Amino acid sequence: MRTLLFNWKFGYLKESIHEGIVVFCHFEPEDNEKIILQAVKKLQSIVKKELILVPFAHLYEKTASKEEAKILFEMLIDECKKNEKWNIITIPFGVEKEFFLYAPADDSAIKFSKFTNKSKQKEIVNLYDLCYIDYDKHMSETGHYKAQEKILSSIINYIKEPILDLACGTWFLINLLSKSFSNIIGNDFSSSMAKITSTRSNLIITNENAEILKSQKQKFKTIISCNLFFYLQNRDKAIKKWAKLLDKDGKIIFIEEYPFIKPKSEEMDKHTEKLMSLIDPISPERITEIMVQNGFLLVKETKTIIDEKHNLYGLVFSLK
Repeated sequence: MRTLLFNWKFGYLKESIHEGIVVFCHFEPEDNEKIILQAVKKLQSIVKKELILVPFAHLYEKTASKEEAKILFEMLIDECKKNEKWNIITIPFGVEKEFFLYAPADDSAIKFSKFTNKSKQKEIVNLYDLCYIDYDKHMSETGHYKAQEKILSSIINYIKEPILDLACGTWFLINLLSKSFSNIIGNDFSSSMAKITSTRSNLIITNENAEILKSQKQKFKTIISCNLFFYLQNRDKAIKKWAKLLDKDGKIIFIEEYPFIKPKSEEMDKHTEKLMSLIDPISPERITEIMVQNGFLLVKETKTIIDEKHNLYGLVFSLK
């Protein structure tokens, strides 16, 4: 999402002249609810009362479709309306416009903003660098680790070496794998998690963004994504990278819970609000759709109960 902001006057079709923070909104194909929420959060530090929202498709070359942009603009309006202090004026979407902009010509009058996923990625890393001990206790005491063990047992026959664990966390899953396999590389975007796993094993553990994995050069028979996919900022980019690292007869395995339930435990209570603002859960069916679109075939699906509210799924994919 890209925006053009200025604080002055705005006229529409030579009718009413509005004064306040004017926001021209340009939507891109990768925009989603999380990006919209990030944009609204940024506006909260800028807008005092008057907010004029203007859909505009000419701020950047990459543009969402008209239908997608309309949905995103309506989503933006709904989120902005939650701030009761704002007086919000919206310009109709998809109609012919004639603008009159009244803005001073000094350098501070016009500001370009791009709401990207880079800052969100940093927030995710910071969260898990901070909460890794509490997270580990939560996963152990709420049955999540036990469910992971059951899923791993049900798909063990699909796992071959060498193995790349994309989000090894604090060692639990990679420890289970090491009981049956020895050629394993672990990775985690959290430096704290990568460090603690390094101290608990003799395996190679890297600390990289799973969408990029610059240090990984070899081919793997198995790539495992456990409790990771919901946090990725560019899922298609990640899958394409993993496919390049995958042996031609290799498997990509997802282990994800669904529906995703807000963590409720003494350990995670102080982290829950931040976590829920960063995670973007999707269903096993949607994961399968994304993988199929990227040239993969679902060969095994299994699930086990975490508790009465949600399940843990194991999805095994191979290249078509």
